[in-house]
Amino acid sequence: MRSMRYLLLLLAFITKMLADEFVTPGSWKGTNITASTADRQSTVQASIQQVINNGTANASVDFFSILAMYDFYNNQTSFKEPVTAYFSTSSFSSSEFLMAQ
Repeated sequence: MRSMRYLLLLLAFITKMLADEFVTPGSWKGTNITASTADRQSTVQASIQQVINNGTANASVDFFSILAMYDFYNNQTSFKEPVTAYFSTSSFSSSEFLMAQ
């Protein structure tokens, strides 16, 4: 029983040490995001569109997966065409996804 108490104390100590690493930096205090959600989404879309316009020959499966998730979470189909085109012509297979998990 005594060893269990020491183990719990040790676990609490380690948890506290790890949690201290995730504290918000002091320089972030009082920040104020003034851009609206629509403005932030439009900035992200413009950035992604620039990457697509510059050519995606070297883009990875990850890039197109992120585009698909972006559309999914924003309930839109802005990048449906490039994502569909990539996955219909790439050598990506579902077995690669399963091995990555």
